[in-house]
Amino acid sequence: MSNESSDPARATPLPALTRRVVASQVLFSAGNTLTVGGFFNYFVSGYGPSALWLATLQAAPEFFETAGLFVRPLVLRLFSRKTLWMAGLLIGRSAALAIPLLAVWLGPDAPASLILPAILACLAVWHVCQGLGYVAYLSWLSDLAPERRWGRFFASRQSAALATSLIVYTSAILASQWARRTLPPGDRTTFFVGAFLLGGAIVLSSVLPMLRVPSVPTRTAAGAASLRTMLRRALRTPGFRNLLGWACHLALFQGLTQAVITKFQIEVLTIPLHWFLAMHGLMLVLQTVWNLVAGRISDRIGDVRVLTVSSFAVGTALLFTLAATPETWFLQFGAYAVWGLFGAVNLCSQTLALRLAPRSDNTVQLALFRPVTGFLAAVAGLFGGWALDRLLREEWSLAVPWGVWTGFQLLFAISLFGRLTAPLWLLGIEDPAGDANH
Repeated sequence: MSNESSDPARATPLPALTRRVVASQVLFSAGNTLTVGGFFNYFVSGYGPSALWLATLQAAPEFFETAGLFVRPLVLRLFSRKTLWMAGLLIGRSAALAIPLLAVWLGPDAPASLILPAILACLAVWHVCQGLGYVAYLSWLSDLAPERRWGRFFASRQSAALATSLIVYTSAILASQWARRTLPPGDRTTFFVGAFLLGGAIVLSSVLPMLRVPSVPTRTAAGAASLRTMLRRALRTPGFRNLLGWACHLALFQGLTQAVITKFQIEVLTIPLHWFLAMHGLMLVLQTVWNLVAGRISDRIGDVRVLTVSSFAVGTALLFTLAATPETWFLQFGAYAVWGLFGAVNLCSQTLALRLAPRSDNTVQLALFRPVTGFLAAVAGLFGGWALDRLLREEWSLAVPWGVWTGFQLLFAISLFGRLTAPLWLLGIEDPAGDANH
């Protein structure tokens, strides 16, 4: 595997490229934070969704982003990766604007049976386009930066996203809390619409810093091979197959409790919003730190060892959640602190996937690694939401020496087992970083 791309189209020096990518990421993250995550979840919670509906809406983005599998035929036959990214961003975010318009049209008192399916339909169009755009964007960036600097380059991008999300997310939630407390229903709808429209406009502006960055043609590793052929080749590559096994394993067991944790914190632990923001802020600060540290280590010694250790360590976070009760809800601070290690996990898993894939012609591997594992997390999330609804309805419980477990703790324990065993997949991977650094 070569250290640099020899393509003359890479005319942007790495420092200038990094500044443009960081600026674009700051804009995207600032706007995106106003339309997804906790802000979106608290809005949806106002319609009283069941655990299954909450899981469905949380899982929908990852489910529909599996469209990223079809990037390769599109960029080989119709578009450049840069064009596909920009088109996906513009079309997807335009579709997303239908969500606040629905809020205006149907009103704040619309029944959940009407508003929730409508929101799901909007999410479908939005995230199909985003799935295509994200894979094309990441592949394009990997061609623009030298492989021996991927760790630090992508760490800069991810750290910008984390830092921006921390600031904007906290501000948005506090503003949302103020609106719910002080504004009448009609004005609250106006507040939500304004926040969503502002977020969409900021996201759309994220293309501006990247307009002058060259569009590097994809250098195909297998000519016009079919998507099926490329999928088979990716799955037959030993190192990548192990990495994908780890990602799928982790996605299933993390996805299982995606909605369960949210419901547990809000309805059982009843964590006040300001403490939830403090925990979330702590996690993002630590993720930023670990992301930057992992980027430097990745470029020096590779990704496998860092990923193995950080993946196992981050799996222990659910021990705090298992022990938490309404009286000891503050134990969740421990879980959020450990989840800070996702900064290292996310960075090293991404750069390792790129190093194990063919240079430039890597969209199939990237789509398998992120959107497809996201799909598995979505399926597991739906199952987790359904299972929790059933366990709570049947009032399942189990006496343990330190108290009584309900359906929440049962699902947490299953998820904990899966998270701790996932790193076993990584033990069979030979780190390819040596080829890039020497």
